Amino acid sequence: LNCDAIFYKSHKKELDLLPTSFRVKDKPCLYVPAYTSKDWYAALNRKQKISYTDKDIHLVNASFFSFDTALYASMAPESKEIVEQGIHLHLYGNNEQIADRMKKEIIGENEKNKDYLHIHSAVPPEKLSYEIAKYDFGLYQTGFSKNVKSEVVKYISGNAVSSLLEAGLPMIVKDENWINKELVENNKIGISLANFKNLKNKLKRSNQNQLSKNVINFREKFSFEENIRGIIVFINSLSNNFFNKTF
Repeated sequence: LNCDAIFYKSHKKELDLLPTSFRVKDKPCLYVPAYTSKDWYAALNRKQKISYTDKDIHLVNASFFSFDTALYASMAPESKEIVEQGIHLHLYGNNEQIADRMKKEIIGENEKNKDYLHIHSAVPPEKLSYEIAKYDFGLYQTGFSKNVKSEVVKYISGNAVSSLLEAGLPMIVKDENWINKELVENNKIGISLANFKNLKNKLKRSNQNQLSKNVINFREKFSFEENIRGIIVFINSLSNNFFNKTF
């Protein structure tokens, strides 16, 4: 690995998953997660929520949807489990071919499911947070198959996290995704659970208004703008070391 330093996105332990030939432990490292952008912050407005009118619960997965492969497990069973509880599930960024398969696998033989499954086209990143702010909770799914090491599932974290925070949405994560479970629980910005059984009751018991306010406060310190100085200092230290060694 021909680099002078490494930025890692979730937890330093993810570096242990790389081949030893990369010699990552010999290089300076800096934690740089998927920080939020203040330019894309959606305001918290309860009256603009769909649920304000229909009184139902609306979740959004603004990332990707996987089907069974060697690397990924289908998200259809979990999605089906969610909509069968009478929870609206909104999925973004899918083409028509995938959408047809998603509908078939999630709706199944239960026609009532189609009232709670909503498939949307992709939205540009700079518009995504404003689009999904009308929902109640953001769903973060890893989607890996059992062939993938548990350590990968434990430490994986994607850009969807920042999109949900930019939208002001409390997050729903699974306990197996430890890195985001810690993020959610330590900062009180959502809920973490082992599975989606009785999800509707758990969401009803949660204090959504307080969780949303916590998200608004947390995203300020989790923004790129608030953390850019630390990144610059790190890069400058690399430059100084380089010139000291060279000259």
